[in-house]
Amino acid sequence: MEGLPFEQQPSWIEGRVEVETQPVAGSSTQQQIDPANAEEDVQDAEGHHFISATTWSERERLLLLTTEAEERRGAVRLIACKLCPARRFGSWATFKRHCKECEDHPLESKIAFCTLCGDYHARGDSNGRHGKGCSQKSLEVIAEKRRTVLRIIEVFEPRLMHCLRTGQEVGPRFRDIVNKMLPDSSKKVPRREWSEADYAWVHALL
Repeated sequence: MEGLPFEQQPSWIEGRVEVETQPVAGSSTQQQIDPANAEEDVQDAEGHHFISATTWSERERLLLLTTEAEERRGAVRLIACKLCPARRFGSWATFKRHCKECEDHPLESKIAFCTLCGDYHARGDSNGRHGKGCSQKSLEVIAEKRRTVLRIIEVFEPRLMHCLRTGQEVGPRFRDIVNKMLPDSSKKVPRREWSEADYAWVHALL
C-alpha cells in the first residue's frame, strides 16, 4: 500500500498540529550512529529519524509510512502512518502511541467502554471526557455494544495484519465498521464511501 506523496500530505489534522519539536543531532553524532541499534528518537544531521531495529513490534513497523529510499537508509524524513497519512508525529513515542490508540486501528488491549452508554474508546482520555456528557443506556444495550465491538476487533486485527504484510488494501477502518454495526453510537465518525467488496467481507465475517 502506498500513501500519498509527502509533498501532498498536510501537516495537520482536525485543526491541531501533530508535530512536536525535537532537537536535531549534529554531524559528529551522525558519524557515531549505527542505525540498526539507534536509540529512540535519534536523528542524523539532515533530520532523518532512525528506525531502531530492536524496539519495534511488527505491527508498528508495518504501519510506518516509508519510501523505498527510506527503507534502504533505515530512517525516515517525516514520521507518518500508512493508514493515516495526513498526520505527522514528531517522535517515535507519539507514533507508537498512535499505532495502539488510533480508533481507526486500535489494539484490543487499549479499548475501553463507557459504563453509562457502552460506547468504546481506544484512548483513556477520550473515554474520560465522553463519560461526562453521554446518555445512560440499559445494561442490555451496554452489553450488546461491548460484544459487538469485541467481535469486530477479533475480525479486524488479523485482516489488518494480513493486508499490511501483503500490501493489500485494508478497506473500512475499525471505527467505520463499528459505526455501521452500531448506528446509535454517540461517537461522531466522518462518512466514508464503502464498496460492495467492503460490505461483503464485513457482513460475511460478522
